Amino acid sequence: MIEIEQKKIVEEKAEVEEVIKKPKDKAFSFLLAQIFFCVIAVVFVIVLSAVGGEIYSYSRAVFDEKFNKPININQVLSAKQTNAVLKAQKLKPKKAKKVKKKEKDTTQAVSYTNVTNSMCLPVNGFVTSEFCYRVHPISGEYRFHSGIDLGAKMGADIRSSLDGTVAYIDDKGETSYGKYIMVRHAQGVTTLYGHCSKIVANLGQSVKKGEVIAKVGSTGNSTGPHLHFEVKVNGVKLNPRLFADFV
Repeated sequence: MIEIEQKKIVEEKAEVEEVIKKPKDKAFSFLLAQIFFCVIAVVFVIVLSAVGGEIYSYSRAVFDEKFNKPININQVLSAKQTNAVLKAQKLKPKKAKKVKKKEKDTTQAVSYTNVTNSMCLPVNGFVTSEFCYRVHPISGEYRFHSGIDLGAKMGADIRSSLDGTVAYIDDKGETSYGKYIMVRHAQGVTTLYGHCSKIVANLGQSVKKGEVIAKVGSTGNSTGPHLHFEVKVNGVKLNPRLFADFV
């Protein structure tokens, strides 16, 4: 009899312990689940902050590049409007300094009307990038492209677009332009020829319209053989399409 009662007591005690153990197990599992989700949330927040910071920085850089910087008026005017602005400036050749001995001036002054739409094409090629804002093919930045790119064969002839004098030569190719040459023409007009493989003309040399001054290359920041062609009038970069008919 006593053994039966002791057995019942043991069984009842085991049942009580089992009832107490189940809530403890559930509470422990719930606690583990909470810790797991907290860790996931913290990792998610950290990753989101890092990625979000990069997205914000990139968006801010694009915004500043496009909207939050001074833009030269010639960069937003159409070719027709810019043409009107240049005509309003009434460009005239600078007067030469007086010299003691009077000599006949053999150089022919180029009037504005003779300059506009009178340049010869500097290279036999086709336009691959216009004078406009664009995403840079190498850096990926959105910025202004201050000239016209003309795709051409490696080593093709680059010709002076007008009569002029070679004003500058960079044959080292350490800048983004690579190897390039600048020619100064009448009435404050300057042309630049970039990414050359070879410079043919010499510094200070007088060149004629259509004369070979360099060879097409892919030096500097370039993705392939082409000519980067720029035109300046009185230091202001203008759309080369004002001065020649590009294809």
